[in-house]
Amino acid sequence: MKNSAWLQVLVPAFSLMLSMPAVAAGESISDLRNVGVGMSVKDLPPSGYHNAWCLGAPKQQLEGWSDWSSCPANADGLHGMHVEYNQPGQDDTMVAGHPVDLSIFFDGSGRVARIEIKTVEHTSLYMKKKAYRLGHQAIEHYGEDGWKCEKGQAGPDEEPIGDVYVNDTCTKSVDQRAIEVKSRFFHKKGGAPADFVSESLVVISLRGSEPK
Repeated sequence: MKNSAWLQVLVPAFSLMLSMPAVAAGESISDLRNVGVGMSVKDLPPSGYHNAWCLGAPKQQLEGWSDWSSCPANADGLHGMHVEYNQPGQDDTMVAGHPVDLSIFFDGSGRVARIEIKTVEHTSLYMKKKAYRLGHQAIEHYGEDGWKCEKGQAGPDEEPIGDVYVNDTCTKSVDQRAIEVKSRFFHKKGGAPADFVSESLVVISLRGSEPK
C-alpha cells in the first residue's frame, strides 16, 4: 500500500478508544488508581502496584513504596520510582485503554509530588496509532475549561496523517495540582508507513513541584 493511501486509511481508526471518566463539578479528583499527588507514602495502596524500581539508578527491584527514599533525587529534588499495575488478563499497565509507563515521584517528606503517565513506544500498531488520544482523554478527565494550549506547527520533516497533525502542549491548575499534557501525532516525511509519531505524556504535579 502506498503511503498516501495508508495515511487515509489510518485516521478513521482513531475514533475507536476507551474514555477516561470526566470529573463532575464538586467531585474529588482521582489521578490514578488509589494514588494521587499530595498523598503520603504510608497511605498508598498496599497491593495492585508491583515491579517497582528507582529512576536514575541501575535497575533493581524494590520491595514496595516504603523504599522511595533509596531512590536518588533528580534535579528537582524528587525521588522517582517506576511502577506497574497488576490487572488480571492484561500484560501491560493500562490507563484509559492505553499501555503506559508509570513514574511516581516523592518529595523529601515522602509525599507524592508528581505522577508521570507516558504512552509506550514499543507496542502493537493498533495501540500505537491511537496513543495520542490519551492526552485528549486526560484533558476531558480534568475538565475541558481553563486549559492553556500551545499548538505546534509541522516541522520540515513532518506531515499530517490524512488531514490530522497534532503537536500540542496544554497546562492547567486544579486545586493543588498543576497538570501538563503533551500530545503528538504526525508522519515523518519520506518515511515508510510505520514511520509515524503517536504519543502522549501526562504530568500531574503537586503545585510548587512542577518540572523545571
